[in-house]
Amino acid sequence: SVEKSGYKHIVVKGQLTQNLDRVFAVALFDSTYIYIDGGTIPVDTLMAGEQYTYSFIGPAGFIRGSNKISVLHVSGSGDQTAAAVIPSLECTGSNQIGFTRPGSGEFRLTLTIKNGFQNSFTLNGNPLDGSGFAPVPGTNDEWVFLNRVFSTSEVPNGQASIIANYSAELFHMGTAYRQGASCNYGYFSNFSYLNLGINRELCLGDSAILDAGPGKTQYRWSTGDTTQKIVVKTPGVYMVDVLSGNECAATDTVEVSYYIPPVQIQ
Repeated sequence: SVEKSGYKHIVVKGQLTQNLDRVFAVALFDSTYIYIDGGTIPVDTLMAGEQYTYSFIGPAGFIRGSNKISVLHVSGSGDQTAAAVIPSLECTGSNQIGFTRPGSGEFRLTLTIKNGFQNSFTLNGNPLDGSGFAPVPGTNDEWVFLNRVFSTSEVPNGQASIIANYSAELFHMGTAYRQGASCNYGYFSNFSYLNLGINRELCLGDSAILDAGPGKTQYRWSTGDTTQKIVVKTPGVYMVDVLSGNECAATDTVEVSYYIPPVQIQ
């Protein structure tokens, strides 16, 4: 959707043979200029619905649109292909992601984060070595990425794992898994910057926790609170404004009402 799309995307090259990885940038608006790897001259001008196909020059690529774009990466391992929608860099990402390794096959993680925060990762509570991160071409060293295979001792098979970054910076995580003649690829990171969730119904005397999510630098609730979470006990429409740095501002609302139990007349 347009709401979940953005202007800037980092794509990390997979392990397909013969350099067959392809990235498809689709314009959502007319007269969208596409810029590649930090270039200042557009490589293409797209009308809404048209696409630009990108082939990797290096281990990662940086794609930017003058308007919002949607980006699909066809990747995989060996001769096994898979595809994933790539989240934009603006106002998206996670502080912590839970996932499960599906088997003992080749399991690869890709991580992208702003430079300077790569040494703040933990994997299942253990520090993750940040020396494996490399600069993303065309970002003036603002962003870095990691792309490597993890053993079953690092990421156990069939068990829940957690990767987290204990700084306030958000990150994106993709996984690729190959087992025999199949390959799975996807992104687990949050595509949304602010989401208070669905409307709530409370029983009389109960309360609800409203959570605007971690990683923001400013929270302003309609109640006057300035914390990430608030506890509400009365019906009403609750609104929050959040801000991260100078780039990411968002507003969301949620309605809280009393639950009315069904009445049966005998």
